[in-house]
Amino acid sequence: MSSGLATFFQPDGTVAGYGIYYGTADMLLSFVTATPEEACAPESRALPDDCTCGQPPEPVVILSEYGGEWWWRGEWCPRCRCITGPCAPYDCQVCHDSPYYSEQHECVRIETHDGRPTFPLVAAEKPD
Repeated sequence: MSSGLATFFQPDGTVAGYGIYYGTADMLLSFVTATPEEACAPESRALPDDCTCGQPPEPVVILSEYGGEWWWRGEWCPRCRCITGPCAPYDCQVCHDSPYYSEQHECVRIETHDGRPTFPLVAAEKPD
């Protein structure tokens, strides 16, 4: 699969960690590592990728270097070291563009931005 480094920022611009964006599937892996090298290491794929602490997530800015630089707002759990969403920014956040999803709904897309984010971002803003 074709992939690129993802950098996770807190709303003030502080680096929260690193991960991998798989461009072939247009999906972010949800684990968060301390360094880019750890994110790119094969053993990182075995890291926990789900929040299990039950605490509320915090805002994060996700910068993908796959196919150029672009970013979106998301949420993460700093205690569990994982992104809680959205990990597939181009998919509908309700049905995930699955042809098997049968509930009536209006598709919800998040806003993505080209380039690098400018900090500080407003911490109270939720992902679109």
